[in-house]
Amino acid sequence: MQQKESFTGSFVYQDTLWAIGGLGGGQVPLSIIISQRGKSSPGPSIPFQVDRHTMTNINTTTSILIGGYQNGALYSADTFYFDHLTSEWTSGPKLNNGRMHHAAGIVTDTVTGEKLLVVVGGSHAYKSTEILIGKDWFEGKTLFLQTNFAL
Repeated sequence: MQQKESFTGSFVYQDTLWAIGGLGGGQVPLSIIISQRGKSSPGPSIPFQVDRHTMTNINTTTSILIGGYQNGALYSADTFYFDHLTSEWTSGPKLNNGRMHHAAGIVTDTVTGEKLLVVVGGSHAYKSTEILIGKDWFEGKTLFLQTNFAL
């Protein structure tokens, strides 16, 4: 990586590090893939500017971009699926609470074994959790600690 970047949504896909979006450098919007050997190459095109978001793999072919600062709008509630096979972005379900500087990940329900996408905290929604079930976001438990990193 030849340029400085911050606030990217980074994740590992097929043993490579992907950094999507972010601030800094000259390339807007940023998309880069870094191999295990440290070589970088351009990643997929991004149809909008985004930073302070998350990217999470939801299965072997699809990742999801969640919230952040999108196209000049703070605390976005928008999500976008990225299909790794076709390199296409499609709109996903809107969050109940727009957010940036949050965390997201897949958790497994210990009773049912179901894998669920959970979004936690962040600026503007610092005590909020949301769980994606099917095509809808549902409110989870309220966090008792503040988790935002507001600027």
